[in-house]
Amino acid sequence: MSDPRELGTRLYDLRTRWGLSASQAAHRVGCSVSSIFNWEAGVEMPPARFLRRLAETYRVTVEELLGG
Repeated sequence: MSDPRELGTRLYDLRTRWGLSASQAAHRVGCSVSSIFNWEAGVEMPPARFLRRLAETYRVTVEELLGG
């Protein structure tokens, strides 16, 4: 499993690369803005269902999100 801080950095990099605000990303993923911020800060890991939605939003695989 990926280190939450490393995953957070990847999530932030992908979101900003796509030019999305945290609010826009939260809307697309179906979660709260605070969840986006917590995941990007490495405070907590996204649940599996949100990992899939994040991967779809950023057009990467779940494995790529997790650093694999």
